[in-house]
Amino acid sequence: MRGDFARADGDLETARRRYDEAVRLLRSTPAIPQLEATLTTSLGMLAGQEGDAAAARALHDRALALAVKSGDAPVVGHALAGHAALAVHEGDHARAAVILGGAEAVRGFVHDPSVDHRRVADAVRAVLGSVEFSRCRERGRALRRDDT
Repeated sequence: MRGDFARADGDLETARRRYDEAVRLLRSTPAIPQLEATLTTSLGMLAGQEGDAAAARALHDRALALAVKSGDAPVVGHALAGHAALAVHEGDHARAAVILGGAEAVRGFVHDPSVDHRRVADAVRAVLGSVEFSRCRERGRALRRDDT
């Protein structure tokens, strides 16, 4: 999404405009839970970057519910990365690493190509160090899908 590119570049104003445009377009089409979950995750990431923790939490919770409802494992993994970002904002880097590991397990593959997953993983690794990050991430990978 173009909003994701703008957000990755730090242009939050443009990101907000792009996401608002996407929301309008999505509302004019039949419901597609995967698209709504992905867009809601992006909006949650934006809210977090803007410093609105309450909005970020509400959006990430909604995104995860939509993703689970869709049954699309990569979308669920993406929504979980949003919850990992929340854990980073709350200062709980170990929990963020566990959630990232859970996201990888749910998706069924380790390397997520999304900018958000990499950004969150890099932030967590910088605080925990590679060894502790890997240990926590492995704990997340070992969780059952329902426990993630």
